[in-house]
Amino acid sequence: MPDFFAIDIISIILLLSILQGLIFSIVSITNKGHHMSSRILAMIMLVLVWYQFEFFLVREVIEWNFDLIYGTRYGSWLILGPLIYIYALSFTSSDFKLKWKYAIYFIPFLVFTIALPLIAGDLIPERGKYYGMLTVMKLPKMGLTGIQAVYGILFFVQFIYTAAFTFLSYRKVLAHSKVVENNFSDVSYAWVSRIIFSTGIILVTAIAFFILLYFSSIYDRWMDHFYVIPVTLLIYWISFGGMRKNELTERPMVPIRSWEKYEKSSLTEIQAGEIVTKLKETLSKDKSYLNNELTLSNLADQLSVSPHYLSQVINEKLNTSFYNLINEYRVEEAKRLLKESNGDKTILQIAFDSGFNNKVSFNNYFKRHTGMTPKDFIKQKS
Repeated sequence: MPDFFAIDIISIILLLSILQGLIFSIVSITNKGHHMSSRILAMIMLVLVWYQFEFFLVREVIEWNFDLIYGTRYGSWLILGPLIYIYALSFTSSDFKLKWKYAIYFIPFLVFTIALPLIAGDLIPERGKYYGMLTVMKLPKMGLTGIQAVYGILFFVQFIYTAAFTFLSYRKVLAHSKVVENNFSDVSYAWVSRIIFSTGIILVTAIAFFILLYFSSIYDRWMDHFYVIPVTLLIYWISFGGMRKNELTERPMVPIRSWEKYEKSSLTEIQAGEIVTKLKETLSKDKSYLNNELTLSNLADQLSVSPHYLSQVINEKLNTSFYNLINEYRVEEAKRLLKESNGDKTILQIAFDSGFNNKVSFNNYFKRHTGMTPKDFIKQKS
């Protein structure tokens, strides 16, 4: 066992990230108010904790008799990619349920990381526990068996496998968010997109790092921090960000249907013009955009028109999406409230009064629309 009074600041940070990840996972799994996606995120977090604990053991040179703790050497990253992909699927389906067909994604992990090590044992040389990368770099010199050589190659492949699933996940969320923008006025895909994107950056960095080491042979233990520290930061960011922004209790917003293209639409130019006029009048007079849960279907009901026609008019006649249209009105309302405010309301209160449901979305869209933050807008006013 290590002398805990002698370990350095990096190891302390690792231990704290492990503790933070465990707390986050327990809260996410046990809270009944959380959506299925939060439980999948908790599983992702537990996997990240596993990686951190492994690196802590290696860093402190702690012997552990259960070899699967050293999961990265056995391809433990093979589980992360499928989990991220399923997490993305949970955000793009309102009735998402875990299905047996998803098990096929985990076959490499179950075979190489769980089954073979438990059945065969001694699949990697002892040195491989502490220098997994060097197991690959020195294949010709170490007299490895065939299966040990396979695991040496697997060390690389697991990151590529996970990166592929991460890429598919990001494309899935990105494509779906574009559909949702035409149906909802508040789109909360930034959170899941950033998690996937951040994981992707870590993987690309790790792969580039391993390739560099393979061809240069300049490996040293401290270099592992190039991907371990980003994983640590990801754990803290998911934990504190998820709790602070209530992302764990928000359900994914999925359109009632994915509207088909408009080529076959029977909407005439006259009808489209009437809908545009009615839309602008309703938004100006009734201020429907102040409802932070406003959807395309809600607004279509108010206008007594087909949601399909309304979506077509917004896209083709106004050259925007439902999401952008509504938030433009909200920003104009916020500008009016900021101008009239004498400091009696906070920016967060004005955000809520304008129809936004959180300060982050408000700040981001306000800056995108006006070129300045709400605080800068207030300073400019004064």
